[in-house]
Order: sequence, then structure tokens, then C-alpha cells
Amino acid sequence: MDLGLSLNFVVNAAFSAGVVAFLLRDILYLRVVAMLAHGGFIYVALRHPAWADAPHLYWYTAFFVINGVQSAILFYERRLQSFTDEESALRELAFPGLDATAVRRLLRRGTWTDLEPGDVLAREGEMPDYVVMLTKGTAEVTLRDRPVAKVMSGEFVGEIAFLADRPATATVKAAEDGRAMVWSRARLHRWLNRDNEMYAAMYAAMGLNLAEKIAAASVAIAGPDESA
Repeated sequence: MDLGLSLNFVVNAAFSAGVVAFLLRDILYLRVVAMLAHGGFIYVALRHPAWADAPHLYWYTAFFVINGVQSAILFYERRLQSFTDEESALRELAFPGLDATAVRRLLRRGTWTDLEPGDVLAREGEMPDYVVMLTKGTAEVTLRDRPVAKVMSGEFVGEIAFLADRPATATVKAAEDGRAMVWSRARLHRWLNRDNEMYAAMYAAMGLNLAEKIAAASVAIAGPDESA
């Protein structure tokens, strides 16, 4: 195969790859195939004497780099959307319907923790160091050493203190062996201030959880006859 036929073959292959790229519906695959097409054009530009100093080479290189960078970003974002079984269960429990990428970033900022009976999750009158999402087991809420409520799986501990930036209004202790996702309160504030999507995901989850707690407390105060 002579040089002319070789370059002609590469040019046609590159154009074919370009056509295939525009037929693909998956944007990541589209960009990867487009990189192959522009890689072929770069090869031809480097091998063809008349194109060595032509603008074509710079444009093909620019397109190749742009698609490469965007492909890397898309790949990273898709990895963020992959969840372990435990993370998937937590997402369905506490963040249903919220953006998968934002939720994945949020979960990556937290730490999984095993709980034992009596572990203190928040202490009345003190600023909590952590925001806790209970994922397994229950916790007992006490006010002035008197039991007033329970925290169930899928509920936050310390969200009022976090949202209002004030000390905890009650003491919360694990009532049994359990598991929780824990975020540093100070770090979580910084992360949410820098990431609007993660901010929206966390505050939507906290708002929903808080609304459910208020509704449950209203029913308990009103009694079954008045709440019906």
C-alpha cells in the first residue's frame, strides 16, 4: 500500500467515524468516536506535506482536546452516579427524586458509622459537631432527661441545629445497634456553600424530613380524634 492510498484510507475512515459519531445518542460515546475521527485527521495532517503547516492541524487538535476533556468530565460524572447497594438504599430512603450526581457527591463527603445502644448523636444545649442521617435502627430523643420522641431510619439528627446554626434542642441517643451516615457540620457548611447542586439536595432532604417531623408531632399533640 503506497502512502497516497494509506492517507486516503485514513481520511475516509476518519470521515466515517465522524458520521457514526453524529448517529450516536449517547453523548459520551459520541465524543469518544469524534476524538477518533479528529485523531485520524491529525494523522493525515502530520503525514501530508501540504498540510504540515496548514491551519487544519491546529483546528483538528483543538477539537480533539475539547472532546477529550468533555469525555473525561462525562466519565467522571457517570462514576459519581454509580451507587453501592447501601448508598442506593439511603438515596431511596432520604433523597428520592433528587439529582443523582449531587446526591453521590453528598454521600462521598460523609462517613458510614456503626452505632451501639447509648451512643450520643446530639446533646441538649450543645452545638453538634456532626449532622447524622440514621439509616438503620432507632434513636431516642430526650428533653431534660424525659423521652419525647424517636428518630427512625431515614431521618436526620441535628438538622435543626444545622439549619438554624444553634445548639441542639434535645439529646439524641442510639436506642439499638444501628448504622448512620455522618457529616462534619463545619465541613458540610463549606461544601454546600461551594456546590449549589449539593446544597439543593441536602436542604431539600432536610426540609422534607423536618416537615414530616412537625406533622408527626402535630398529630401526637392533637390526638387521633382531632387529627382525623
